[in-house]
Amino acid sequence: MGVGLMLAGKGKWVVAVSVIAALMAGCTSGRGKPADNTSEPVETPVAKKEPVEISFYSTGGDFNETGFNELFGEKIKQKFPHVTPKFIPLSDATKISNLVATGQIPDVMYLSIGSSTALVEFQLEYDISDLIKQYKYDLGPLEPAVVDNLRALGKGKIYGLPVYNNSMSLYYNKDLFDKFGVAYPKDGMTWDDLTELTKVMSRSDGGLQYRGLTMWFTAARTLGQYSANYLDPVTHKSNFASDNFRKQLEQLTQFAAIPGNQLTADNASASRQAAMFTTDRLSSMFMHFSVYGISTLKDTLNWDVATYPVMKEQPDIGPQAYPTYFYLTKNSKVKEQAFEVMAYLTSAEFQKSIARQGLLPILKDRDVAMKEFGQDIAYLRSKNLQALVPKKFAPPSIVTPEQLLTTTAGNRPLQTAYTDVVTGKSDINTALRAADEQYAAEVSKILGGK
Repeated sequence: MGVGLMLAGKGKWVVAVSVIAALMAGCTSGRGKPADNTSEPVETPVAKKEPVEISFYSTGGDFNETGFNELFGEKIKQKFPHVTPKFIPLSDATKISNLVATGQIPDVMYLSIGSSTALVEFQLEYDISDLIKQYKYDLGPLEPAVVDNLRALGKGKIYGLPVYNNSMSLYYNKDLFDKFGVAYPKDGMTWDDLTELTKVMSRSDGGLQYRGLTMWFTAARTLGQYSANYLDPVTHKSNFASDNFRKQLEQLTQFAAIPGNQLTADNASASRQAAMFTTDRLSSMFMHFSVYGISTLKDTLNWDVATYPVMKEQPDIGPQAYPTYFYLTKNSKVKEQAFEVMAYLTSAEFQKSIARQGLLPILKDRDVAMKEFGQDIAYLRSKNLQALVPKKFAPPSIVTPEQLLTTTAGNRPLQTAYTDVVTGKSDINTALRAADEQYAAEVSKILGGK
């Protein structure tokens, strides 16, 4: 599962299915001091680099060609005049299976951590550790959580670099809070605080039922603070019956037990819960990916955002990071040139550029990364944008290639478990046992003896 963005035009975002992350790699240049006061500094001729084409592709269709070029292509050409970025659009003809079959494998694949399955499934991974050493690239300026995720996926090897990030946030409709005279959600709220606020905002008024909170369950489950792994990283056995999964499901299903905030089989789906917030405007708050307001809400309603709720015993730990990595494929014939480009995309210079346009950066230094976030998008300038990134990310739950390969198989029974619990069809323990059995059977088929 992943979430990405499609840029339909300058500053205009459309949600696709797959998104955010970054670093520093650009070197600042300076002028050398002259040897004395009488001689002019002599500039060393720079060897002209041979023209090269570098192809970029995503299985999620994260951008159209215009969007890709505005955010990435033009900046790449400015920094590297000898490089021609080639954007490969997603279509039936360019599905990754077809590209592999015809030998048209891209040089760089950009994929969210949850959509990195294709890299593993088609064995396109390439360890860039030697290139990191060769170019003296420093991973230090990057957000530690996104580096941890990267190392976990490669089991110590490094297959790519993070370029933009994503996480979870709490969106709210200011008009509904104003209507009922209730204070807006605050940054730093605990789950208990959110429960109480949901109770206050769940009410009937003028013949309409207003809900306090709805959510996109898949996103909330994937990036929760319990960091519940689908699979045991050693045994590759299902973890659905674990305490962490039970606690996480309890945390997310409790809101459907609040009077006035109940769900039914007709409205428990993610799309219907989203519609209650965005179009029906009958839900006061909505939990979704941090980029949701940027890519979907835009200026369609009077919204703002607060930090994702925290557990009272861990007030500084927010949701998990959900980075997008640019992976160098093993088939690329231009590995060194592609690595130089990837390194530049993680530089402070480039990260500031995409941050202004609404992509969450991947730099550890939040002052650099978020200071001017969203300033090129008019409807974002008045928003509480610092709430899009937590003080500290929770540990990653996607930690092995085996989990990536079986994620889709696990999503279905977990969604069923959630729906059965919130609609009163089943209790949590029974629902998770059923999900565990279904997932375990699928894992056995997919992984075999791995």
